[in-house]
Amino acid sequence: MIWGSFFSFLFAPVFILSSFCSRAVDIFVVEESARIVIVVVSFINIAMSTVRCSHLLVKHERSRNPVSRRTGESTTGKTVAEAHKELNAFIEQIKSGADFHQLASKHSDCGSFRNGGDLGDFGRGQMQKPFEDASFGLQVGEMSGIVDTDSGSHIILRVA
Repeated sequence: MIWGSFFSFLFAPVFILSSFCSRAVDIFVVEESARIVIVVVSFINIAMSTVRCSHLLVKHERSRNPVSRRTGESTTGKTVAEAHKELNAFIEQIKSGADFHQLASKHSDCGSFRNGGDLGDFGRGQMQKPFEDASFGLQVGEMSGIVDTDSGSHIILRVA
């Protein structure tokens, strides 16, 4: 009876805290004796299983849906090489101090242009494989090179 109260007292704040944080809680009993219980509480950041990214998409003739969500115009007249040239110019602008999100708002062919390219949080299996691999391979604040998917050509900024 005493142990049940002890564990409730000890762990209730942890579970309450975990519901307000973006963290998962793992509890391991390391050593147990008649009077001493050593408990290690390990917080594992959910960011290990999800990421948050923004991107700038340039659609082209090989895009699975070659219509810009920003302009409503067809992108079938744009080659992959032209899309890469545009993205390389954006990369240089960003390296020179331009704001990624402002460029995405003005130039991205994805509907996320409305949010500065922000795609929100996503986990593995939710994006096309090349996009997923690039996103999970970035550190927070790091920008990718050009990533090609069935949707078109992207540059990706990992936000969280």
